[in-house]
Amino acid sequence: MFPVKVDPTVTKNTNGSTFVQSPFNADNSGDPNLSVGTYNGGGNKAAAYLKFDSISSQLAGNHILDAHLKMYETWSYSCSPRDVFIHKVTQPWSVSGAKTYPGPNYGALIRRVGFAYGHDSGCSSRWVSMHLGNVGRDMVHGWTHGAANYGITVRASNTEVRSRWSLVMNRSRVDMAERVSCRDGLKTMQSAIHTDI
Repeated sequence: MFPVKVDPTVTKNTNGSTFVQSPFNADNSGDPNLSVGTYNGGGNKAAAYLKFDSISSQLAGNHILDAHLKMYETWSYSCSPRDVFIHKVTQPWSVSGAKTYPGPNYGALIRRVGFAYGHDSGCSSRWVSMHLGNVGRDMVHGWTHGAANYGITVRASNTEVRSRWSLVMNRSRVDMAERVSCRDGLKTMQSAIHTDI
């Protein structure tokens, strides 16, 4: 029999976040909410940007087994789920300072998730845990092994007009299971990764 080690769950809050909104050139880093999507059929569109710099420094060398992005949705246009799209940001950016939509460059899709909370008592505000899948896990693992870490962006579809304005509280984090060590003959089990703060 092999010894079994249960891997720890690690929670990392953002190192800052903001959103960009068309057609404005503005600094939204001090807003308590992050806006994603549109409230007026595409006349104004917004996307959120989140930094997780501490993952690279504080978890350097650790092996990431799984990762979730957790955000709190405070308002939605209706209780009908709408998709958000999570992408890796591909260029350096600063949390503060004026920015315009569509915001700093971003890469291929990491994950697409549908939900709707905060419209009324039928779908009240709540935490949403978005599993980042293998692509997201590999991205976070890369961050802990020297890959460039410019954070992520959460967006609505560029090809569909969304009839909702999703306001997400500026309290976001990545929960992940990490393997601190890897020894021959050691089997690793993944722990639960949903930890509220």
